[in-house]
Amino acid sequence: MKGLVVFLALILILSPLALLVQSYFVYSDSPFLSSDLGSVRAQNVLNHVFNVTPKDRIYVIVNGSYSQALQEVNSSLRYLNDARLITPYDYVDSVMKGYNETILPLVKKAYEGLLPLHELYLNLSLKRDEALSNLTSFQYELNVTYGVPQGLPAKPGPELLAFSAIYENLSRVMPPLEAARNASLAVFRDPLVLLFSFDNYSNKTLVIKALSDNASLVYLVNSLSKTDLPSEAIEQPFAYAYNEVRSEIPPPPVSISDFHKGDSWLFIVEVPDNESLSNVLLFMRSINGTVTGHLPLYAESEAETERNLRLVDIATVVILGGLLIVLLRSIYPILILLLSALFGLDTAYGSMLLLHYLGLYQIYYISGLVVPPIVFGITVDYSMLFLYRYYEELGKMGSDPLAKAYRNVRSAILISGLTIAIGFASFVLTPSLLLRNIGIALLISAVSSLIPPLTFMRVALGSVSLRVLKFPRRELPKATDVRQAYLRKASLWSVRRKWAVIAVYILITALAYHVSSSLLGFAVSFSFHYTGEGLIAVPVESFKSPPGTNVEIAEILSTSSSAYKGLEELKDYFNYSVDYLILKGNPNESYSRIYNLSEALIKRGALVFGPASLGNYTFENATYLTNAYYKDNYTLMVVYLPHPVFTGQAIEMTRYLQNFGLVAGENAERIDVVDDATQKYYNITLPLTVLLIAVYLAISLRSAFMTLRLVLTLFASSLIGLAVTYLIFGSLYWLTPLVVFAILFSLGIDYDMFIVVRSLEERGTPTERLVSSIKNTGLAVTSAGLVLAGAFFSLYFSDMRFLQEIGIGVALTILMDTFAVRTIVVPAVVSLAEKYAWWPRRLENDNRY
Repeated sequence: MKGLVVFLALILILSPLALLVQSYFVYSDSPFLSSDLGSVRAQNVLNHVFNVTPKDRIYVIVNGSYSQALQEVNSSLRYLNDARLITPYDYVDSVMKGYNETILPLVKKAYEGLLPLHELYLNLSLKRDEALSNLTSFQYELNVTYGVPQGLPAKPGPELLAFSAIYENLSRVMPPLEAARNASLAVFRDPLVLLFSFDNYSNKTLVIKALSDNASLVYLVNSLSKTDLPSEAIEQPFAYAYNEVRSEIPPPPVSISDFHKGDSWLFIVEVPDNESLSNVLLFMRSINGTVTGHLPLYAESEAETERNLRLVDIATVVILGGLLIVLLRSIYPILILLLSALFGLDTAYGSMLLLHYLGLYQIYYISGLVVPPIVFGITVDYSMLFLYRYYEELGKMGSDPLAKAYRNVRSAILISGLTIAIGFASFVLTPSLLLRNIGIALLISAVSSLIPPLTFMRVALGSVSLRVLKFPRRELPKATDVRQAYLRKASLWSVRRKWAVIAVYILITALAYHVSSSLLGFAVSFSFHYTGEGLIAVPVESFKSPPGTNVEIAEILSTSSSAYKGLEELKDYFNYSVDYLILKGNPNESYSRIYNLSEALIKRGALVFGPASLGNYTFENATYLTNAYYKDNYTLMVVYLPHPVFTGQAIEMTRYLQNFGLVAGENAERIDVVDDATQKYYNITLPLTVLLIAVYLAISLRSAFMTLRLVLTLFASSLIGLAVTYLIFGSLYWLTPLVVFAILFSLGIDYDMFIVVRSLEERGTPTERLVSSIKNTGLAVTSAGLVLAGAFFSLYFSDMRFLQEIGIGVALTILMDTFAVRTIVVPAVVSLAEKYAWWPRRLENDNRY
């Protein structure tokens, strides 16, 4: 009894860890980005070459007047560290400032072309003022210029003589008016006389009016320069040049209307990418409006995960409790089984927290979420196996039944548990940081599940009398019941129809492979190249996330959450997410390719700032912009995607960009995490899982054929499980196939090993041994299958579709595996092999494991 008290005290002390661990979950993908990924390399170039450090943006939509909305957002900024508020006016001003700085070289160039004309205009203005102040002298110039050619008298003097001589010569080769003007310019050097002619030079009033009109000076400038420019170009050349450049290169289509709809205003808050999600959640809850964006999505995911974890834990206890009541109908066994599961959960979460405190592990939230159903399911399974074997030994009325039960069941628990642990260990050995993180959680779960049945259960069963063990029943539960008869009949039926059973199973497996191929296979991506015919797409075989999967944020966040709804609401506002495309080399050497890419992106609604474009305007020929976006042999293109971050459309456009170069940004990080984990799982982790389990089984069972049979049936069942999940849900979250396949392939060994190990205790041919084993383990295996399926089915009660997919897929497959594959398919395969079923091992005199 003292041992039981010690265990109960230990469980009580460790239980708060199950609640404490949630506060240490990591929700961002960033910690799992390795240095060799494209988004990380692009970020390094962005930081060190272009000195650009992207910030996370929080979008806030608030109802009310501008001043009210501004005051509300400002008052909530106290919850965020190093936050910078960008008002609608700030954003538009910053866009225009950047635009003006970018077009300034073009404006200056145009202005410099107009400057000589403007200077001429200013000089003419000065001469005009002089003429008006000394009108008598100017009228003398006019009388000489236009009167002398007509034979009218003029005041004698040197100017008159010089003019007459020049005019006489010029009039022989040109018309009189042209000869008079040229002679006047040569003598008086005053272009103002060109404003007049033989018809209007003598009227003093008309002369004054002509000189006073600025339009006359503009006309004169155009005449002298042989141009036809409007007055603004000559009088205000910089403003004219700016407007001309702006008309040809319009500014980005960003205005206050993008931030103001009806009674609502959109504000943008920039924060560091390591901002605390708890702070973001406090900020969101303090705002009477909609808050969305990258960090708000993760913050709400954190809150929902905590709530879902509590729901899953409660649902798991309720479902398992209900199943145990139906199966056992005794209070004490039910209590110790639940306590055993709780002890396993405490051990698992305690181990994860210890690694976290030591700085060796960050608990990815998905890693934390898969722990409860695995630990509850496996722990109760093994504990029930121990319990039923104890009932069996009690029924034999032998001495020390507890020790015998423990001795007989220990091998099955260890070999099964270690097989699961080895299967999960393949995740830990993978080069993917995310898969490794999940694998550590899976491995801890598997090992933690072994401890309670091998320690706590033995103490708990040995600490009470048989009367307590069977209460309120009058007698102990029997180790046999009607299920044994059914299992024996089903096994014998499959043996008699082995060819048909195997044929149907192969057909179902082939159909499952066909259905789930889009979840497991290679996807065709496209590489875009510029040719003389334009931008073309060339299919290239490369591993991307399979087409039957998705990366939608709705999979890991309830669609009823305000941040998720905010993504839809944000579409009516400035809803761009930003990608940074890094190209290697000088843009002048690949300008046509950059130009075509910019054109293609702009046609899809993007704004592109780079060597060949400014917002939604492109430059067909290279300009000064090539230098503005080029440094240290890298070219930068800043692309504003017309979709909120993490949406399917944004992800698709980012994938498109990745065909051209390195891409930095939140969308690119998401894609890299997904593709890296997916590729490494199917290329490394899954083959390694199969290899490790096969080697361990071969060593443990000393049978090549039995190992091959186990691996193939496990693989087929896992494939069928994936197909069933896909048929139920359609497109699956990208992690679902990985987690479901990993769990099914590893956990599926449980019941098969219970049966296989027990068959070594039986007598007869391999088929007879197996049928007897299926019958004798019937209670434990069927009960364990129901319990494990129930543990995973509890995930269905969460609001996260990703967890629902895992829960339903694993639960249904475990039930199929328990009641169909192990009962019907396995006996058929063993019967078909018969004497080779344990090859090269011989079982004639081998009746123990």
